[in-house]
Amino acid sequence: MEWTCEHVSAQSLANADDKVQCAFCRGIISDWKQGDRPLEKHSLEFPLCPFLMEMDVGNVPIGLDPIKNPNNIVCGNELPIDMIVDRQNYHTYEARVASFNSHEHLFPINIKLIAEAGLFYSGPGDRVNCFRCFGGLVSFEADDDPWVEHAPIIG
Repeated sequence: MEWTCEHVSAQSLANADDKVQCAFCRGIISDWKQGDRPLEKHSLEFPLCPFLMEMDVGNVPIGLDPIKNPNNIVCGNELPIDMIVDRQNYHTYEARVASFNSHEHLFPINIKLIAEAGLFYSGPGDRVNCFRCFGGLVSFEADDDPWVEHAPIIG
């Protein structure tokens, strides 16, 4: 692939440190390994980033929006999520919180923490699923961290 940007040389980028910084949460990510996926790594390291939480941050995507593109697979599941569930129902934090209405008593941890991790209530019992990869979790315990529990599913 040929580098065509006139403002920054490919050589200067290649010689730079491997650190990148999100313009919206100011989080810095480094130690990239082959196969790393930027949005996945970003969501694991900075889960409360306003960009990832789909807040209006003024982002103007180049091409398809990596957050709102329904065919975007961030967490690792190879099935397009829209084939399994209408992901648009749960792409916002508010919609995920609302999915727990009348089921809060099933969870020993705050449902807002679960929703922040991208999970929505799907039932039965305390079953939740990720709105991006549709990975499921059950049997929450009081000291569980939804982000940590979801990480093995992401792979």
